Amino acid sequence: MEKEFLSLYQGQMTVDAYQQRYEELFFIAPVSMQAEDTKTRRFVMGLRGSIREHVLGLEKKIYNEAIQIARVIESSQRERYFAQNRGIKRPNGNSYNGGNTKTFKPFRTQDFNAAAKTTSAAQQQQKPNNERVKCFNYNHLGHIARECPKPKK
Repeated sequence: MEKEFLSLYQGQMTVDAYQQRYEELFFIAPVSMQAEDTKTRRFVMGLRGSIREHVLGLEKKIYNEAIQIARVIESSQRERYFAQNRGIKRPNGNSYNGGNTKTFKPFRTQDFNAAAKTTSAAQQQQKPNNERVKCFNYNHLGHIARECPKPKK
């Protein structure tokens, strides 16, 4: 199982499914992997490339915030995919589509700048459960650092 932990990658799993499996395997991880920064780094490096690139760009490496941001990015990418493909028939379980419709591929690589803009718009329209969000800048609940009303430390 230790080998499985060290080789775990998100692949086609959702961020939530990947996080759940990661945490199940984390309990049997070597002691050297159990420091918070190492735990976070390993989690981030196992994310799908289109999500990992956004999370790697963050200054902080806090496990729970990395998960939250990965979820927002994944949601943004999914919304963007469905918006672009609105009106295109999705597979209905038949193995043959006659070549007339596109196959469903929810996790394709996207333009990172466009995904970041979509993420920002999604965050403004739909605030996630803010009582669980913590600002790493001043350690206050209810917002993240980039939305902090106080100046950056």
